[in-house]
Amino acid sequence: MKKIDIKMKYIFIFIILLFLAICFLISINPLSEKVDSAGIRIVSDEMVLYTFTEEELKEFESIQVEKTIVSGNSKNETGIYTGIPLCELLDFVDPTLLDEGKQVISKAKDGFVSAYSIDEMTGINNVLVVYERNGKPLGTKRDGGTGPFRIIVLQDVFGNRSTKYLNEIEVIK
Repeated sequence: MKKIDIKMKYIFIFIILLFLAICFLISINPLSEKVDSAGIRIVSDEMVLYTFTEEELKEFESIQVEKTIVSGNSKNETGIYTGIPLCELLDFVDPTLLDEGKQVISKAKDGFVSAYSIDEMTGINNVLVVYERNGKPLGTKRDGGTGPFRIIVLQDVFGNRSTKYLNEIEVIK
């Protein structure tokens, strides 16, 4: 009888430790910070300033550019891309963001991160948030696409900073 009581005691302790471990893992990766696949979060100073939905992005005046994205590990992508200059989105959220910022970071659902200088954001329409290629949605990773949103850097020859699966833009001050 004593052996069964001791085993039950160890099982109970194990269950409690397992529960505490799960709680710890949830606390370092909160579920509330997951971003909807159809949105782009704008962040600065560790605060979410705004989250654009796909519908909101399409309300902005878009531009179309022809671009070949040269890739080192997959086939090159040539097309007519439709999107909005990133500086316009940031200006909509807060007109002082780029004035106070030092750098802009794009983040993707798959963990890819890329950086852009403030100079690249101002002046010409160099960094675009695109949502269509050749008049069709970019598609999601699940269906073999590169979106629903993507960063295109017009002055870059290679596509190493053209963030696929874009879901967050952070302005570093």
